[in-house]
Parts: sequence; structure tokens; C-alpha cells
Amino acid sequence: MLETDRLVIWPLTGEGLDELLNEREDFENNTGYIYKGEPLEGILYDIFSKQVNIVKESEKEYYWYTMWVFAIKSTKTIIGSISCKNPPLENKDIEIGYGINPKYENQGYTTEVVKALSKWMLQQDIVQSVIAEVERDNIGSQRVLEKSGMKQYNITNNCFWYKLEK
Repeated sequence: MLETDRLVIWPLTGEGLDELLNEREDFENNTGYIYKGEPLEGILYDIFSKQVNIVKESEKEYYWYTMWVFAIKSTKTIIGSISCKNPPLENKDIEIGYGINPKYENQGYTTEVVKALSKWMLQQDIVQSVIAEVERDNIGSQRVLEKSGMKQYNITNNCFWYKLEK
């Protein structure tokens, strides 16, 4: 579990991820946190549903495969999630993706969680850099990455790539 001034951040176990996706009320009762993050439906639901068994099978390193949720400490409200899109690659890059309930945007929470998780990742021997892809028209996410210390290092047709190195 990671903490910042305002947030608590933790990776969901396979059971926790499955419970959040399929038995929300049980998840909330078991954790003591209310989930108000981005809706877990459509493609997001599909992605994390496929990860449940992988997370369960990767007991020692499940945090590279699962969703990390972040919650406001004072209200015990989960407002978003962040995850690794892959375990660290051969070049020791790890790609992150994140989302937040729009009600909590523009309050610095996403920057806070990206900074905290990136710092933790870069302390791991198997990680050399944290990378993120953002669509060209997603100015808010670009600002989050820049405020988190990431630098743009590549441009593709529709996206910018950002990187934070050790």
C-alpha cells in the first residue's frame, strides 16, 4: 500500500479484482471503501476480467498485472485506478494507464497517484523507466504526465509517448 498526503493507493489481489468487477457490494463491505472510480464496464471490464486469473496465478508479482485503486483518505472513497499495461519489458520499461471519475478531475489527484506509483516502480530493480501513451487531443492527461516529471520522447500518428527514467 502506498500513501500520499491525500490518497491511499493499493494493488488489488486476484480475489479483490474479481470482487470489485462482479460483487461490488461485497468489495466495499470487505475493504471499507466506496467505489466511485471510472465505470468498470465495456472494454475496461473486459480488460480487467481477463486479468483476474493472471493476477491470481502471479501471487508474488501480482502488482504488475492488476488494477491499483486510489482513494481519498478522508472519505474512504475510491476515485480512480492505475495499472501497468505489462510487466517490465526486457529494456526495463513499464507502461502505465490510469483513469479517474470525472467528478474528481482537475484537483491534482491523478498527478499525485502517477507520481507515487512511478516513484515506487522506479525503486524496483527490474524497472528502468515508466512510460505512458496519451492521445494527442487529451490535453489533461498530457499535463498530468508533465507535472509528474515525465518527458515526451516519441510521437506516433495519434499519440504522444512520455517517459520517466531512474
